[in-house]
Amino acid sequence: MPSLSRRDGEGTALPDASGLSPWLRFRLVTEAEVLAALREACGSEISGNAAKAFQRAVLRRAYLKGSFEMRPGLWLAYQQGLRGALNRVATEAGVRNLWQTACEGQTGLADFDDSAQTLARQGHLSQSARVAFVRRWVGDLRLPWELGADFFLRHLLDGDVAITLLSWRDAMGKTGAAPDIPLPGPCPQGGAWDRAAPTALLLHEDDLNPDFLLDGGLKPDQTAFLMAPEGRSPLRVAPAVERFIRGAVADCATRHASALGAIHGPVRGDGAVDALVSWARGTRAVQIVTPFAPVGPVADILEALDARLQAENIRLIRAMRDYDARLWPLATGDFARFLRARPALD
Repeated sequence: MPSLSRRDGEGTALPDASGLSPWLRFRLVTEAEVLAALREACGSEISGNAAKAFQRAVLRRAYLKGSFEMRPGLWLAYQQGLRGALNRVATEAGVRNLWQTACEGQTGLADFDDSAQTLARQGHLSQSARVAFVRRWVGDLRLPWELGADFFLRHLLDGDVAITLLSWRDAMGKTGAAPDIPLPGPCPQGGAWDRAAPTALLLHEDDLNPDFLLDGGLKPDQTAFLMAPEGRSPLRVAPAVERFIRGAVADCATRHASALGAIHGPVRGDGAVDALVSWARGTRAVQIVTPFAPVGPVADILEALDARLQAENIRLIRAMRDYDARLWPLATGDFARFLRARPALD
């Protein structure tokens, strides 16, 4: 994982924030930890163009996540649009051939083809390359944007529903092709667990760093792990993505083994909810605590799981990090407005 070094604000030690993104995506390292390391590297105040740009890139993750969380209909609309686009791939030879050519990086557009091949090979693109890719996909190839976002989600190690879909919409806005974004609704809040009740812990790929729960006094008797790479796309997710997620789960289980109790899983796939209900029943816990999962595949599974657990008289507690609880509600306007509101929280 890239690291921060102590340099002045204009030094070259700061990595591209997108280079940290896979670890931030699964919260093997948290945004709060990265921002704290940045302040330590820069001294008492974050100054200099490079340091400020890095800080903005990290904070933009919270902005996009919060914005998407208050607009959950965007996830459903994207899934519906993707189904329609894949139907066109299946029924229209011209769309199918162009889509296949684009995914293989054989369009004849040199910069685009290089990015497509790099993404398929490495699972990563710099932020500037991602923006250029979107503009080519929508502006030059004129393919449905949902197919391009799906290509990102299937191949990016840091594929994140909120950040990917809103970043596509933002880049498309510069081409005049962005769909409208609805007004924000209320921001969800996390739940609190009963410290005296028998408890089990459910960790999932959206947050594989339980320190905030363990430091808060959580002492689970058992812990299960949930993976949901299949939820990224109706198509096959790249093997490198699955390997990274499996490695992230294994890393979490190893680092926190002494605090997690008996470990179960990871569970995944169509039978995940049934497997988790059976596990929860066997733990004899009256509450299952899990890190809050933002809108996306994991949250969809947890919603179904919650309904099933209620029938078992087991509570599912979605615990939200303080960082998310403070920053997500501020993402009601544009990013500049978000940044103006944020310093009051420091």
